[in-house]
Amino acid sequence: MHNTVYAKNDHYPMDIYKPNPQVWDKIILLNNIFHTENQFCMRFRASTFGDVRSDNNNFYNKQKNLIYYEKTIFDTLSLSAFNNQFQLDHHSFYAKPSFYDTSNYDFRLNEGSPNIDAGVIIPGLNTDYYGLAPDIGAIESSMTTHILKTEKEIDIQLYPNPFSSNLEMRINKNSSFENASLIIYNLDGRLMHQQQINSNNTTLNTNNLLPGLYIISIHIDNNDYTKKIIKVL
Repeated sequence: MHNTVYAKNDHYPMDIYKPNPQVWDKIILLNNIFHTENQFCMRFRASTFGDVRSDNNNFYNKQKNLIYYEKTIFDTLSLSAFNNQFQLDHHSFYAKPSFYDTSNYDFRLNEGSPNIDAGVIIPGLNTDYYGLAPDIGAIESSMTTHILKTEKEIDIQLYPNPFSSNLEMRINKNSSFENASLIIYNLDGRLMHQQQINSNNTTLNTNNLLPGLYIISIHIDNNDYTKKIIKVL
């Protein structure tokens, strides 16, 4: 739980194998980042699942192949099929973790990382956290999802967050808004909402969203920014 696994070359970030009997018992994989360049993020090698709980994990590799199980590959498009078949990783997602400096093995989370406030609370383990919820990964960030400032000093605010009905977005800098847009995904990577951005103040109608955690991707001035938003009852 709360691991950051950064694998280079042909290594698997998570490779689980139990030959006799071929059943896993009491394995818990929560709030982890599994980052790899070439291989699958997780490989399971056994015929059946035992008592396994896996959820709220961030998967990332360039090929978008996430999980390997029994000669079956689950990628970003079929992650929901893995969720439904095995009842695992319903709140796990594919996204670039946005580390501070991997070349120097600094795996702190950058501001705007989709892992900030995206973890699940584990009583007695991670109740001392910043922001709305624990972060995913090994290092808890002191930042929250409320305000994103970029290197170009564009200040994007989403409020209220959490929200129950409409969500307001304010961009505190002049922009041409040429081809500016926003997209909301659920944690399975399914497109839930999209619209153009034409002004500094935008209202998002979220009536079609069920309560839960979502990822919003904002494209403006030829840059992309990712934030997490939470809808409540």
